Order: sequence, then C-alpha cells, then structure tokens
Amino acid sequence: MSYIFPQKIKINREEDYHTHYIGEFNNGDLFFAYQTFNFDKPYNEIPKDEKMNHRSEYISVYIFNKNGKFKNAIIKYLGKASDLNGQSQKNTIESILQEIDKYVFKDIEVEPFSISFNGIIFGLIPEPETESIVLQPMSTIAFYEPWDGEYDT
Repeated sequence: MSYIFPQKIKINREEDYHTHYIGEFNNGDLFFAYQTFNFDKPYNEIPKDEKMNHRSEYISVYIFNKNGKFKNAIIKYLGKASDLNGQSQKNTIESILQEIDKYVFKDIEVEPFSISFNGIIFGLIPEPETESIVLQPMSTIAFYEPWDGEYDT
C-alpha cells in the first residue's frame, strides 16, 4: 500500500528562520522564497576543507495562485558558498519580492510541486520512503503528518 499525500500542505511562517519569506502578494498570489544550495559532487566525496568550494548557492522564489497551485519560479544562481556572504543573499530575496509586488508575510497553504533548473530538482516534493514532503534541493526542511504547518530541519 502506498502512502497518500495531501493535495496541499500548510506552511507556518517562522520569522528569521527557514520560512521567514512566505506570504501573499497584493494580487492574491502566494510565495515562498528561500535560500538553498546544492553540491556539485557527492557530499561524502568532498574533502572537509573543500566543501564550500563545491557548494553552489541559490535563491528560489516560488509563486502560487491564491488557491496554492504552483505558477512559476524565479531561481537565481548566486555562486559558490566560499565567495558569498549571508547578508547579500538576504538582500537578493527582498529585492526579488519587491520587484514582483507589494506583499505581506503570513502562513500559506500550497500544493507540492517540482521543477528543474540547471539539471537540479527544486520544489516541495513528496518522499514516500519517509512519508514526508521535503523542500529540495538538499532536503533542508521536511513536512509530516498531521500537515499542520510545522516542519523539521
């Protein structure tokens, strides 16, 4: 028997944490903006002192309609982690959001989705093995039953 995932999951906004940048634009669209990363080779094959040279940083802004259906994404490659600082990434997220529309931060409820960018899978993706929906790439946060907006990191 296979696990049945919900059609939509609630995501609680947690200020200054993983879900800081979620909310609603003035036009009613919902958004989830996030700083994420991916390694260009298997993590266990990278020497400890070289990890940041192989870690590619991204900003992803996912846009959903007012009913939580995925519409599109803005994904920006920022560079290697060894060349960046966290403040510039935060400023990039805020600039992207402001260019789209005025917005308010709030909890959202959206459908799982996946897209590919430069050969990397991004999205909120159901994982049958763990009965969770994970934010990819890098499985940085995961949502589980009872699907109440809480998540694990």
